[in-house]
Formats: sequence, C-alpha cells, structure tokens
Amino acid sequence: MGARIADLAKAITTELTAEEFSQDFDAEFAYRPKFDLPDMDTLHVTVVPSGLTRTIDTRSKTQNDDRIDVGIQQRALTDEALDALMALVEELADWCERRMFDSPKAVCIRVENDPIYDPTFLQEMKVFCSVLTLTFRWWK
Repeated sequence: MGARIADLAKAITTELTAEEFSQDFDAEFAYRPKFDLPDMDTLHVTVVPSGLTRTIDTRSKTQNDDRIDVGIQQRALTDEALDALMALVEELADWCERRMFDSPKAVCIRVENDPIYDPTFLQEMKVFCSVLTLTFRWWK
C-alpha cells in the first residue's frame, strides 16, 4: 500500500478507463506527466496527485482534502476538434461530481477547471491542454 493520495489517484485512473465517454482513452496515472509533441495526436488523460490539506475537525478527527489533477491533452487543429475536447472536459467534470471511493472513503466535493484550457499551448503548439482539479474529502 502506498500513500493514500496516490492510491486514490490510481483508483480514479482505473475507473476513468473503465467508463465510456464520448471519446475513447485509457487514463494514465503519473507522478511526472511528460509527453513529446509527436505523441499529442493521441488523446491523453493523465491523473496526478497534486496536493492535500489537513484540518483538525474535532479532538479525534482530521478532515483530509486530497487534490487530484486530471489532465486532458491532444493536438487540435480545428474548431470542431476543440469543441469535442471541451465537451469531453465537461463530461469528465460531470462524472467526477460527488464520485465516491472506498480507500480511503472519500467523496469528490469540488471540481475546478480554471483556466478552462491553456491558450499558450494551443497557440504555440496547437495542443489543447485542460486540467480538472478534483478535491476529495475524507476523515481520519
């Protein structure tokens, strides 16, 4: 067993891959995601543990908020391709809302997507890059 946040990110990766979305992909877990530009013709959905906050809730309980980033990246040369990727980002955000996992028993309480995509990547490399930041809450 590894770190709880890594275990949670790996569970999200497994469930994303098993689910059916408007576009096919195999989600990947990574500590250090890195792709070469030629690889960006393929859709990449990458799950990365990104942060945690612990708050003393009561004398005996600690509230844990684990943040997991889900990156969506692909070369996009047309507005139609961008529309499809934006729709996928919304689909993934909807899928994540209130999603529960058992180890630890965590529930997604927040989905953030700001900025919606990276305009610099799109302008300079023609790569759509969007990151959903998911906050999962659990108590210990």
